[in-house]
Amino acid sequence: MPCVNPGNVRLCVFATPAVPRGRDLQRRCQLLTMIVEYLEQHWKLPLPAPRPLFAVLSGLLLGLIALTVAAAYASLLFQGKAAPYAGVGFSILLVGTAIGAALVARLSHQAGLVTGPDEASTIALASLVGSQLAAYPALSAEASALTVALMMALSGLLSGALFWLVGRFHLGRLVRYLPSPVVSGFLGGTGLLLLLAGLGLAAGVDGVSLAAPERWLALLEKPAQLACAVLLGLWLVFGGGRFGGRFFLPLSLLLAGGVFVLGAALGPWPLAQLQTAGWLYLPPVGGGGASGVLLGQLASVDWALLSGSLPGLLLVALIALLVMLLQLSALEQALKHDVEHDLELVAQGQANLLGGLFGSLPMVPFIGDTRLNIELAGPNRIAAVVVALVCLAGVFVGDVLMAWLPVFLLSGLLLYFGASLLGDAVSRARAASHGSDRAIIVTVLLAVNLLGIMEAALLGVCVTAVLFLLDYSRLDVVRQRYNARNAPSRISRPHAQRALLDDRPDWLAVYVLEGYLFFGGVQRLYDRIKAEHAADGPQVLLFDLKHVQGMDATALAVFERLAERMQGVGGLMLVSSARPQLERRLRPLSELGVVLATDLDSAVEQAERRMLAGMAANYGDWACAFAPLLAELAPYLETLQLRQNEALIRQDGSAPGLCFIKEGSVSVRLFVSGQHSLRLRRFVRGTVLGEISVYTGGSASATVYADEDTQVSYLTVAAIARLEQDNLPLALRLHRTVAAVMAERLQESNRSLQQATA
Repeated sequence: MPCVNPGNVRLCVFATPAVPRGRDLQRRCQLLTMIVEYLEQHWKLPLPAPRPLFAVLSGLLLGLIALTVAAAYASLLFQGKAAPYAGVGFSILLVGTAIGAALVARLSHQAGLVTGPDEASTIALASLVGSQLAAYPALSAEASALTVALMMALSGLLSGALFWLVGRFHLGRLVRYLPSPVVSGFLGGTGLLLLLAGLGLAAGVDGVSLAAPERWLALLEKPAQLACAVLLGLWLVFGGGRFGGRFFLPLSLLLAGGVFVLGAALGPWPLAQLQTAGWLYLPPVGGGGASGVLLGQLASVDWALLSGSLPGLLLVALIALLVMLLQLSALEQALKHDVEHDLELVAQGQANLLGGLFGSLPMVPFIGDTRLNIELAGPNRIAAVVVALVCLAGVFVGDVLMAWLPVFLLSGLLLYFGASLLGDAVSRARAASHGSDRAIIVTVLLAVNLLGIMEAALLGVCVTAVLFLLDYSRLDVVRQRYNARNAPSRISRPHAQRALLDDRPDWLAVYVLEGYLFFGGVQRLYDRIKAEHAADGPQVLLFDLKHVQGMDATALAVFERLAERMQGVGGLMLVSSARPQLERRLRPLSELGVVLATDLDSAVEQAERRMLAGMAANYGDWACAFAPLLAELAPYLETLQLRQNEALIRQDGSAPGLCFIKEGSVSVRLFVSGQHSLRLRRFVRGTVLGEISVYTGGSASATVYADEDTQVSYLTVAAIARLEQDNLPLALRLHRTVAAVMAERLQESNRSLQQATA
């Protein structure tokens, strides 16, 4: 048993050297090896040993499924006057499927991927075809069939162009912004359309839908055909779950078709009787003659009908894109590795473009077929090529195949596809946590069947938008609410001054807002402010917009009403941290006295400064609390005069001592990365700083600059030590005063931490 092993291809040849036929067999094997090497080099067809035969078997099984699916879709699309030319449609679909399968095998980055016509976009196209042909009843059978074929080609071309553009410009993520309940309801609606179309195909009744209940009774005119289709559909749906395996679907179709053909061949019923009874298709079903007749009708094509169908065809392409993205996501879960969506979209787009030139329907990856292929033969590209060859072979015998394919077999396949889509939508509706999501799924599902596909899409998006606005308007746009006592302030003030500000804290109302301010949420904000301050309104109303992304005209009008209200009572309205685009819209409110601040810290400081200016007559000299102590400490104090922006303490340096601000003010700034500075705190007249460095002996963690011309009195560490020796009671008073200041600052730090984590 010599083994020929050229390159990475392993082919074991059973031959006997003494027999001359062995050399002939080896020559044949070398020819096969050359073919395999050509396919590997030019078609990316690696053959992992020992599975090439399994790949061929997989391709034959998938080719059989492709033949049946093409026949079912041809029967679905070519109805009414176009029904006699279903065989031509069958041949067109086989050519398009063959081209798509071969190109995907060549271009796809996922070995083993199997592609074919999409059921959701196909039923959407069938619905569009039915409505368009119904609007032109004067069309002949040939013109109707040619119109169907051209709409098929346009749908494939538009889908290919859309796939390619989305993949080329990385726009797949934009499609995912479509509401999930709408997509689920849409696919469920197409599933119900497929179910009804399958029932109508079995009984020979066109236009069976929820919108035409009078046609339902006509289904009972062929109870036997209807029962066979329903039983086959139920077997495929429920039998696949219980007895399912990689061969379940093809074997079930082979068994059902084989039993019928065998019974028809051995039974007493002539072929014409089976055709008349609706078990088989009536002639003519295809052939070169029928194709020639259709081509002869090109001059009589109603281009107005086709141009009027373009919006619907674009929607068909969008449905195909949605299914494509869903299939790729499902493929990642099935294969347990990432799939390059954009690259696959480009590859599928090219396959659809070329297939559309030959009249193909929109094609997408088949997850079930791909899994069957990979489980049977591993990642390979041979199976897709075999599928293409089987489809091309079916073109030449399409009229014979179509004539002997039982109608109930194709109808049962449509029922199976429809039940799968509808069942998935029902499962998603049951799993939805929000009642509105379930309502949207059911609404869109019914709208697809009662109103039409385009109307259902618009209705679904509109209903989702309305429900979103209602839900979003219930969200509180107020992130945090403060008054003067707990407002985040980085100003260190004397105790007496802070006590005056905190005594009646409702003079200040701070609202930190978030999200997008639109008519729903901002009206609730206005009602809340009116309710909270019905008796005695604040003197300063402050809105922080740091977490606000945008606002509509209604929100701007509400701010204007609040500004007029504050102006009427002699108050002040402040707006802080507005983004540049929001600040431009709010700037005209300055005519009503609205002040725009850069951040919340500076806005609170402005509010406190305004309030303290009005209280000046009531509290006198607020620095007097330190005056007696500083008078006794005068022999130990040193004085320092600082000009504006002059440093009192430098970061990583040491403080001159325990500093008392006698005039002016200073700010503590932390330099980040050596350039950007952040203001941590501001100390005004009558406050103390530098105590941490004095008591710990460590270096300063930030720099202190004078905001204006400032006078500072300070006690050095040596002066404090001398004071403790000279006058211990005075030293204790000093330490107690500093300890009280440190306790207040600790409380302020705790309050800031609570606000930050709120």
